[in-house]
Amino acid sequence: AAILDTVSMDQEDDRAEYRRLVVDVLVACCYLLRDYVQHLVTIATTNTTLSSSALFCLSATAREVNARVKSRVARDREQTAGLLRHAAAHVCNSDNFEVARFLGAFAPTWSVHCSVDETIQLLVCLRRMQSSTDPQLCLESSKAIKSILVTCANLLGPYSGLQECLRGLIDTTLSSDDEEAMSLVAEGCTRLAVQHQVRL
Repeated sequence: AAILDTVSMDQEDDRAEYRRLVVDVLVACCYLLRDYVQHLVTIATTNTTLSSSALFCLSATAREVNARVKSRVARDREQTAGLLRHAAAHVCNSDNFEVARFLGAFAPTWSVHCSVDETIQLLVCLRRMQSSTDPQLCLESSKAIKSILVTCANLLGPYSGLQECLRGLIDTTLSSDDEEAMSLVAEGCTRLAVQHQVRL
């Protein structure tokens, strides 16, 4: 058993190292391939085996892809945003680390191109993931929740159910044993509540 554990840990370390090294290649692909986002979204939404890998590639290049959403070229801007929204709607029912990471990484896109209802739905999905017994998923979903709450603050402000939404997120967080996860969600909720004078 000890040998198997060692092998498993070595493989996990190798995979983490590979992912760190591959980011530069993915960024280059994002700049060079015009259909980079479309190709990955297609994989993420149609291939269950490779979906997590496609989401990883998108999240790894989130800064560059989010910049496309701010492009002065309307066609490129709208197409990229539409593809990302389609991916989010399709994958948010899956509870895994890469989905949570993807939803958090593209908060700048959601803040501009999603409706309030769509954004709330993303938070509902992340809240469900946050209640997971998997500590990695709990932490990553907490990071994504904070990212969306902070980045989409102006969008979420007028939402009539904001107080109930924030309290629900806090209640779910308090049921976990992860102090970092609690801190992340508490900070996001508090910043949004202060900005819009919502009582928690």
